[in-house]
Amino acid sequence: MPTQTTHPEAISLKAFLHRLTTMQPLDIIPLLVLFILLFYGYNTWFAKIATMFLAITALLYRELLRDPRYWFAFACISGFSILYHWHPVDNHKFLLSYVTIMLFCAFAASPANQLRIISGNARLLIILLMGMSVFWKLYSSDPYLDGSFFEYTFIADERFDVFLGFFGLDMKQLASNHVAAFNLKQAYLDQDLSSIEVYSPPLLKNLAWLIGWWVVIIELVIAVFFMFRTPLMDKLGHWSLLLFIVTTYVPAPVYGFGWTLSVLGYAVSQTYWKNYGRLYLMCILLLIIYQIPWRMVMPIY
Repeated sequence: MPTQTTHPEAISLKAFLHRLTTMQPLDIIPLLVLFILLFYGYNTWFAKIATMFLAITALLYRELLRDPRYWFAFACISGFSILYHWHPVDNHKFLLSYVTIMLFCAFAASPANQLRIISGNARLLIILLMGMSVFWKLYSSDPYLDGSFFEYTFIADERFDVFLGFFGLDMKQLASNHVAAFNLKQAYLDQDLSSIEVYSPPLLKNLAWLIGWWVVIIELVIAVFFMFRTPLMDKLGHWSLLLFIVTTYVPAPVYGFGWTLSVLGYAVSQTYWKNYGRLYLMCILLLIIYQIPWRMVMPIY
């Protein structure tokens, strides 16, 4: 008697989609953090080896993702990596280290309190991150609100060349800016070099000023909304954070930071607005799309 069969790939795809939509937050959060550590983690040689080993181990023994000893190992790896290369470490690497400590503390607690601990500490990390960022921008001795910070960042960082091309800078001018910025960074070798000359379109100064104030306002709004643990304030906080993630990482390709913020937002959403968790997962998918090397194929005249 003939029997109906289903293609194995169809079974795998259906099972994958079902698994993805039915996973519990305590399964999703550590898995996403592991992906961040694997793809946007620490660059020291021992961190790369250890992260790869721990990631393979977790694929073989999924229960390790809820083991506090597993996250204690990552906390140690991140801490040693930051100490080993202190100065060039990006800000989000510090945040990622705090996240590993958060997971260690959460999974060391009783199962009934684990999600509450993760959600509460994720909220605290967002408040401190955004609040301290605003504090630095307003009270730092370095100029920020006048737009000079973003103007220099756009000029010195090659990742923004495509956007500068829209402002009329050609390849020769962009290359000249990068050489000048490099010479300024090496100024400690030449005490006579205290300033550089760069090409900066007038519109770029205005754009840098607007972006500087926009970042301060949105970060302050996010911090304030999440400070008040009410459903309405949480809703406003989630929309503000989602807007920040979606808009910030189009021009600023710091995707590890975006992933980490998305995971923290997802964790906070488990308090009042669980449906918003899907939006944060969509943000992660959007950040993956942002990574498509469209900058490489766009013309710069």
